[in-house]
Amino acid sequence: MRKFVTVVLALFILCACNTVKEDNSKGEVVIGSDQFEPFSYIDNGEMRGIDVDIAKEALSRMGYTPVFKQIEWQKKDEYLRKGEIDCLWGGFSMNDREELYAWVGPYLFSNQVVMVKESSDIYSLTDLKDKIVGVQATSKAEWAFENKEELSNIRYLYTFSTINEVFTSIQRSYVDAIAGHELAIKTLVRGSGDYRFLDDSILTSMLGVAFKKDYDQSFLTLLANTLHEMRNDGTIKRIVDSYTSDMTLEDGNE
Repeated sequence: MRKFVTVVLALFILCACNTVKEDNSKGEVVIGSDQFEPFSYIDNGEMRGIDVDIAKEALSRMGYTPVFKQIEWQKKDEYLRKGEIDCLWGGFSMNDREELYAWVGPYLFSNQVVMVKESSDIYSLTDLKDKIVGVQATSKAEWAFENKEELSNIRYLYTFSTINEVFTSIQRSYVDAIAGHELAIKTLVRGSGDYRFLDDSILTSMLGVAFKKDYDQSFLTLLANTLHEMRNDGTIKRIVDSYTSDMTLEDGNE
């Protein structure tokens, strides 16, 4: 059981297909993400976040310019298919999506957790029986409640477009509990004593960067090598530490 946020630097895995684009001169890389603090978010008109800074540093080392585009996350695959973005990068879990995209990752691990109000009678995952749970649509938290047998006894699963809407749902008591990335939810709570996390996580997410299956293999390999270099030289750790001191980082999976 874990009571603290844990984001773990991962050994690097590259999952991508062999189709190579012939024309890929260095230039802009358009990154799709949504408002998902602290991984990616808009602050005073500028994109900020753990993944934003990792992407900026990695692409700069590679000689590319990142362009960040806020998208409707539920339509992420449509953006990719139409070529409106090059990749999805912002707290995106690889778990059970390995065959859907050409992945670079995982480069971080993040726990998926359940949060309730402090006054709630829910103290464990088994206490969720016949309760209403809120999650972000198409998220790994949604997947967990729809696919894991030990989470199948809830009454209803409500889905919302954004993580902010998920948080509002518990603020207004529309739901009994919410679930999602621990760090993202904890950022929304910001130390409030009105809420608490259950000890057991529902899933450990492997965070990666998702491209279309036919994306340039040479680019994916270069990005993989660059992120691996940033992991080894401590850059990723420094970036994460600059956003939060409320987590531990370790070299490898716990």
